[in-house]
Amino acid sequence: MSCVLRELHAMGLNTKFWPANLWRDPAYTQQLQQQGIEVFYGDYRFEEWMQEFGRQVDYVLLSRPEVAQECLPIVRKHSRAKVLFYGHDLHYLRLLGEHAHTKDARLLQQSAKLHTLEESLWGAVDVVYYPSPSETAVVKTTLPTAIARTLPPYYFDDQWQPVGLPGRQRHQLLFVAGFGHPPNVDAAKWLVHEIFPKVRAHVPDAELVLVGSNPTPDVQALASDVVKLTGYVPDEVLIDYYRRVGVAVVPLRFGAGVKGKVIEALHHGVPLVTSSVGIQGLDGLDAVIPVHDDAQAMADAIVRIMRDDAYWERLSAGERRFADERFSRSRLRSVLAEDIAP
Repeated sequence: MSCVLRELHAMGLNTKFWPANLWRDPAYTQQLQQQGIEVFYGDYRFEEWMQEFGRQVDYVLLSRPEVAQECLPIVRKHSRAKVLFYGHDLHYLRLLGEHAHTKDARLLQQSAKLHTLEESLWGAVDVVYYPSPSETAVVKTTLPTAIARTLPPYYFDDQWQPVGLPGRQRHQLLFVAGFGHPPNVDAAKWLVHEIFPKVRAHVPDAELVLVGSNPTPDVQALASDVVKLTGYVPDEVLIDYYRRVGVAVVPLRFGAGVKGKVIEALHHGVPLVTSSVGIQGLDGLDAVIPVHDDAQAMADAIVRIMRDDAYWERLSAGERRFADERFSRSRLRSVLAEDIAP
């Protein structure tokens, strides 16, 4: 969303960001403000603000189904703005995947409810964005009259230079995730309990770092002498981890949409091992990196990356090419410009 906001501002729009919880994030609020983006926080009411200023608003980009459901009637009532919706992923499909893994019947009910909500939003907004071509295709198949486009979830600054193999801690394994999200909790537990012990059987000095916000009690319990849990870290600290570790892993067993943590690892050129869920929406990535859904096969791929310099370099170069080709600023701009006048 930061990339989208920056690009809208660069297109000449007076760009404002309204977080649904009206929280003043100590890191990101100031970053956005310094880039010329107005951030709302504290004692505001969305309908009151729209009632006063809605007639001046040309475009509204709503994000996430529940937020869009709450805000869309207000936007329509108080403005003539063109309404864009960015769904992040197909939430109902993600819940179906989680149900297939956990057999929790409540997930079926939640999925059906979200399915109805998401489809209703597609017909109620002017343009629909998803990060994956397969998700965009679902929208177009379900509602042929909808304008649906694939919006790259990130772009990366061209001046960034990847860090190669020298100086890295080859035996350090990194998993980056927001642990308030059930698929990431399951992945962390699978990684620590089943995959990582198989890695250490061949690389006894291997270490694992779990980086990400909101670790649940289940995730906190995974910490040990060889498993480090950081909690939330600022962007500069996260980048430093990507520059130092030897291998990245995204061991998801269910989920939906394009995974930001996968794209991030590709961009930083850290050899990545992931699952078939991890490469969803990234056609052709399985020809670039090792993709496995079996704990032993995933562990074997990690061990090979830790030991084989030539393999490390080959994976790293292929990942950077993949990220550079698909996640550029110009590509993001070209999609937005189809619906927004610079």
